[in-house]
Amino acid sequence: ARKFDMPKVCTMIDNDLKWREEFHPGFDEYFDPGMQEDYPAGYADGTDREGNLLWFERPGNGGHVHPKDFVKKYGIGQICRWHVAGMEMGKKKFEDSGFESRRVTAIVDLTKMGDTDSGVRQFAKAIAAIDQDHFPEHLSKMFIINAPGIFTALWTVIKLFLDDRTKQKIFIL
Repeated sequence: ARKFDMPKVCTMIDNDLKWREEFHPGFDEYFDPGMQEDYPAGYADGTDREGNLLWFERPGNGGHVHPKDFVKKYGIGQICRWHVAGMEMGKKKFEDSGFESRRVTAIVDLTKMGDTDSGVRQFAKAIAAIDQDHFPEHLSKMFIINAPGIFTALWTVIKLFLDDRTKQKIFIL
């Protein structure tokens, strides 16, 4: 994390501890069941060939709800809490496995995602910042499948907020 620059590592840890004290992240937080129906996400049983946990998500549930409507319905703050709960569940699964699994391989299915707006871009930016700042090295790799043409424009914006190492872990298929 932070390219082994110890002052940056110490700052990151200090910022994370402050964030955890204020945010109170947890894996067992209750969320409206509609969130999972509108945006299925979660861990599969088992691991990939490298022993990484498998995380699947399907923004918009294949056209069931447009991501713009999802952001309007639940708000970025609530969506971020929901995302953090998923990442905290991953940490619990690491622990439950005796740390045989230490990272996550994510598969993101963008089937019928459609166009985006500033709310969806803010959502993507917020999730990227949370993952980079509070769950560094959590991601082994990410495969984005069924990406629509509009995703290219969104990806151009998202990449601006990711460090080079994270970008190297993401594959658009």
